[in-house]
Amino acid sequence: MKVSVITIAYNSADTIGETIESVNGQLYNEIEHILIDGNSSDETTKIFKNNARRNAKWISENDKGIYDAMNKGLKMATGDIVGFLNSDDSFIHPGVISNIVACFQQGADLVHGNLIFVNQKGKVRRVWNSEGFQPSDFLKSRSPAHPTFYCKKSALMSLQGFDVNFKIAGDIDFMIRAILVEELKLNFLNEPLVKMKLGGVSTKSLKSLAVITREVWKSFENNDISYSKTKYLIGKLNKAIKQTLL
Repeated sequence: MKVSVITIAYNSADTIGETIESVNGQLYNEIEHILIDGNSSDETTKIFKNNARRNAKWISENDKGIYDAMNKGLKMATGDIVGFLNSDDSFIHPGVISNIVACFQQGADLVHGNLIFVNQKGKVRRVWNSEGFQPSDFLKSRSPAHPTFYCKKSALMSLQGFDVNFKIAGDIDFMIRAILVEELKLNFLNEPLVKMKLGGVSTKSLKSLAVITREVWKSFENNDISYSKTKYLIGKLNKAIKQTLL
């Protein structure tokens, strides 16, 4: 199975090198690394061109925001499995992609795992442990950690990409549609997969959390998921969801 790892970047010359190295160092062979750059004014694209080694391809042009950039990445992806590793994130260890693929080989449509937040010096500040996630957690504005969320490319056809009208929670809306609307099979890999630096748009402040909460409920509305329908779907999915512990 081929895996497409998509990196979204803008003026990320200070951090993208670590991201690239973590992809280059993966033990799994069938990986393509895609850079979607928002027309950076620094050397982000140059660093990628000179250092990316895993079937690398890229574009650098203006976009309409992060979810527009993510959609560009989805269109360029040719892998059987697709996920995102942004320009200040990195894989925890060289076996991450191998372990993700093993979950898909068990029949999953979607795979997610745990996330570690670090400060700019690399010191661990918080761990996002998704063990025990249930679809009902969406009602509490809780979701799988999107930087660990991988999806079969065949399943992406029904999701129609990311909704560019969201400011922060387009990734959560994407997961709501995948899990609650399309009822795709979700497997959990119980280990830290990605190290993410604090300071991004979604981790800056309580105001960001308030925006995320509003946008999550907007996603329910957009997808015509009433509270009662949500409860029905959640009950159904909670019985079917498979937590795969490796």
